[in-house]
Amino acid sequence: MERLAVIGRHVVISSSAVNGRELAGESGKTMPKLEVLQAFVQDPAWAGQPVWMLNVLKFKSGADGEAKYREYGKLMRTDGLPKAGGRLVFSAYARTVIGRKAFDMVAIAEYPSPQAFLQMAMSQEQAAKNQVRLQGLEEQYLIPMRPGWFNIDRPAPKPSRAFTQLTAANVWNTPNGMVGLAAEGARVGETSASREQAEAFVEDQRLAGGDRALWHLNLLQFSASGEETYGKYAKNMGGKDGVLSQFGARSTLAADCYRSLIGEFDFHRAIIVEYPCRDSFLSMGASDSYLKTAHFRHQGLSETYIVSCAPDIIDVTAPAAHSASASAIDAKVKLGQDMVLPMPSLGPSVLPGKMRLYHTHVLDDRRDQERLPLEEMQRQMRVMERRVTSLAAKNNQSKGTCKSDIQRKANENATLVHELNELRVQKRSLNLQAES
Repeated sequence: MERLAVIGRHVVISSSAVNGRELAGESGKTMPKLEVLQAFVQDPAWAGQPVWMLNVLKFKSGADGEAKYREYGKLMRTDGLPKAGGRLVFSAYARTVIGRKAFDMVAIAEYPSPQAFLQMAMSQEQAAKNQVRLQGLEEQYLIPMRPGWFNIDRPAPKPSRAFTQLTAANVWNTPNGMVGLAAEGARVGETSASREQAEAFVEDQRLAGGDRALWHLNLLQFSASGEETYGKYAKNMGGKDGVLSQFGARSTLAADCYRSLIGEFDFHRAIIVEYPCRDSFLSMGASDSYLKTAHFRHQGLSETYIVSCAPDIIDVTAPAAHSASASAIDAKVKLGQDMVLPMPSLGPSVLPGKMRLYHTHVLDDRRDQERLPLEEMQRQMRVMERRVTSLAAKNNQSKGTCKSDIQRKANENATLVHELNELRVQKRSLNLQAES
């Protein structure tokens, strides 16, 4: 396999040349950081599993930058991704509302595994495509994250609060927990919108329209002990009576992130919230119900972005289901027909967005049968907990290390079992289609 070559601070995607010259991009700005890419591909917690690659993109100035990148995007949709077993999941025009840097587009691509992504990136064919990419791209974030939408088939709630239309004339002077210094602890341009950002946001005609739903990407890097603090804010936002629901908004993605392959900062979590319109988002931030806990958000985050997106592509197909075949399903299911784990035991932090598919297609009596293996697993976990305490008492190994090892292995096993369950679901669906 060809190796990624490094020239100073620049990376060449393939060690070969294209059209007589090498394709160089700056590591961490337009090309992956090699040490992070290597760690990602070798990480057993991610190996062999579908992964969503979040791309947050800044084009080179002028119309040619966007045109060149969209040319690259078309090459990837029609050739690069299908050959790698991947697909485009999400694509949107974008504008940074909160955050240090301005971005122009957000895209999410799915790959069957980190290894499949690396194999594509190292190929001669990708080196040729990358020439077009670098002509259009100024910089970007490339962030691996766990795949799957969050309750994507659940309709957005009807708003119970009225919207206020804010304009460039009043958006900066209207107290808002996400604009300026209205909320305690806000850092303008970092955790809240600057005046320039707020006014540009309300004037952007590509994000306008009373019925134009916007998807807001939230990238979250928690401060020390900040996740707990942020959780107080999130508790007020979520639920059927939470602030989001009051303004007709809903979460569509909540995913844990790996370290940024490209980009200045790493983020712990990526969240996407769908708002029925721009006025919904701004009215929410200015509401009393939002302002009462907004300070927890600012205090809990060390770095963050809110990027407003107007989607043109949203693929709601379950991860990896788009390429499954009946023969492949049969072969894999036979390897573990007795391995069953009901999805309620897996929290969204482990497998975000996957519970919906499982519960939609598995019969109730089958779920009842699967509770027995779950109870046995829970019994074994209690036994392991006692062994952890015993080892720690004998100073053989720290209790924290033992628990960490057990939890990591349990998560890996649960992921494998879930993939087998998804294959059963897909097989059942195909069988039903064949019978109809």
